[in-house]
Amino acid sequence: MKLYLNFMIKVLEKLDIGFPDELPNALQVASDFQHGNISEEEYSKILEKFWAYIDSRDAIRDFSSEAILSSRIGISLLSANKGLDEVDQKLFWFFELLDFLKIDLREPMSLMKRHFEFEK
Repeated sequence: MKLYLNFMIKVLEKLDIGFPDELPNALQVASDFQHGNISEEEYSKILEKFWAYIDSRDAIRDFSSEAILSSRIGISLLSANKGLDEVDQKLFWFFELLDFLKIDLREPMSLMKRHFEFEK
């Protein structure tokens, strides 16, 4: 989980993706969780806020709004500690979201290659 979460944090720090003003900064929350500054319970409660944000806008099928897509990125960060047997699928989804945001995937792909080779 730490390897996956650390990778997403590195990518998002480079990309400077923001989150809706109504929500906490998922990048900061994930970093705080990774460093043991917040509990798993707090981490999960913040994840619920991101789902509620999408649900309250009836946006479960919205893949064009930047606010909803960045919320989904937040969900990816905040659910890194769940479904650890599905990390490959989660990583694929993370890249899909970046693509929906029209981000050039060359740099994240390069980071992924370096990160996972180095961390093995």
